[in-house]
Amino acid sequence: MPRPGPAAKTAAAEGLSLRAYLARPADTLLTPTERAERAEQARAVPNASNGCAPTPAEQDDLDAELDRRQTQGMKDVPLQRGGWLSRIDHG
Repeated sequence: MPRPGPAAKTAAAEGLSLRAYLARPADTLLTPTERAERAEQARAVPNASNGCAPTPAEQDDLDAELDRRQTQGMKDVPLQRGGWLSRIDHG
């Protein structure tokens, strides 16, 4: 009989089934519509405070720079041997 994994142990300790434990994060995730609304609100803040409103091309450049920095940051994360991060392609 297989031994329960860490998630099953945590679920049991919290008095939940594994299915209920794993479904819990989904309750805290935003829908695509909610994410879009929050993104629009966040873009409005700099515009309201200092008149900064990037053009679509500038926004694309900023998004590309953010993606580049996130990718670089992931390459700098030390990987645990055998952990789930070690299975991510950092190419």
